[in-house]
Amino acid sequence: MKRISKKILLAAGFVLMLHPAIAIGLDETGPVQNDASKAVSTDDLNSADSSDVDTREFVLRYQFREGESFRYRSEKLERLNITVGEQSKTDVTRTQQVRQFAVSNLDESGRAELLMQFESVELSRQVNDDAPVVYRSSMNPEEVPRIFAVFAKRLQGKAARFSVVPTGASLRDLGEVIASKDKDSTAAWLVMPLPKKAVTIGEPWKHFSSVKVRIAKDVMREIRMLTTYRLESVDDGIARIKFTTSPAIRLKSTSVQALLIAAVPRGYCLLDIEAGRIIKRVARNNRSVHGVKGPGSLLTYSAEAIEDLLPEDTTVSQR
Repeated sequence: MKRISKKILLAAGFVLMLHPAIAIGLDETGPVQNDASKAVSTDDLNSADSSDVDTREFVLRYQFREGESFRYRSEKLERLNITVGEQSKTDVTRTQQVRQFAVSNLDESGRAELLMQFESVELSRQVNDDAPVVYRSSMNPEEVPRIFAVFAKRLQGKAARFSVVPTGASLRDLGEVIASKDKDSTAAWLVMPLPKKAVTIGEPWKHFSSVKVRIAKDVMREIRMLTTYRLESVDDGIARIKFTTSPAIRLKSTSVQALLIAAVPRGYCLLDIEAGRIIKRVARNNRSVHGVKGPGSLLTYSAEAIEDLLPEDTTVSQR
């Protein structure tokens, strides 16, 4: 019987939610080319009812105002299970957090600097049928469970500070930058890439990123990932944008697939076009990797994360 690796169990655990073990770097945003559209004949076009086609174009941009602040509340539930032979281990993690963002140094181009702080955090982790271990940011240092001690110490560190631009474009795109000085993926999650040009309903755009995974002691491997976004609908000024993420290359190594099991979510977000602000984001994941600990072993991971923009007068209870 092989021992179940703690590294596998932690790869998709609570660390990914607030202080990712993977480093995400934005490096390309652009439209997706649809070659199939070239095969549409003029007869097909003539037979289509143009009145049923929504031809409106939408310019999607983030908007920030000097001195403003806003908050997001998020909840995430993760379940990681590994089965080797007749033995199985399940790790369930629940995360609730409220983050506050403050805007400063806004320039004429719309570029701004965001300062992010955690207003409240609650984590719980349960292994198999053991009692859940709970951490709350309101705890005194002596109350913090040992498994959360490092995380709690990091939480007390300086606030994350990063730059954002109206399109969320990368450094290579006309000098526009979205770069976290603290190498945190918060910026990528808060300000997803938007298309540089106006888009119509159903039109996609893509974004490449890199994910670093530790494949051995002191050995990191960078994996290129592709996220495809699509404008699904616009109702009452709210744009619904779907997204899917997958490796940009085929991965043959089961160990690398296991380490990336939490890095391939799909879901949607709602963008208030006039306000230029994400008001809701939902991401889900349901993946399995066979053979990660030998023949007959199975690693499964499921997760759901929901994040909402809080109204300005919302009071969040501290427990």
